[in-house]
This record gives sequence, C-alpha cells and structure tokens, in this order.
Amino acid sequence: MAPTLLLVRTSLGYIDDPLGSELRVHWPEFTAQELRHAAEAAGFQIDEIATREAYDEIPIRRIYLSAMRR
Repeated sequence: MAPTLLLVRTSLGYIDDPLGSELRVHWPEFTAQELRHAAEAAGFQIDEIATREAYDEIPIRRIYLSAMRR
C-alpha cells in the first residue's frame, strides 16, 4: 500500500479563509499525540510525525504525519 501523509493545522477557531474566499472557516486544533492516537486506532502504522513552526505566509504551526495502513 502507498504511504499516507496527513497535514494538519494546529490553531483553533474561526479565521478568514487563507485561500482568499469571503468565507470564515473553522479549523480545530489537534496535538501530534492526538493525531497519532487517531491514526493508530484507525489501523495505521505511523512512519513519522513532525511539527513545523509557523512561517510568515500563514502564521500557523503544522503537523505532518506519515503512515501506512496495517
């Protein structure tokens, strides 16, 4: 099976759409540990999980999770 990569924003609340639409979007906050637990409970084996601090373009931290279905 092909690996799966999950990218998650780690800030909480309603924000203006970073893609420029007129909508406000809700992006919930998850910790790396919560994502690891959810992926493992869904039958994935975690290859790697990393957190990237915010860059200037969109000031949010991100979590990268790479996993394969068991």
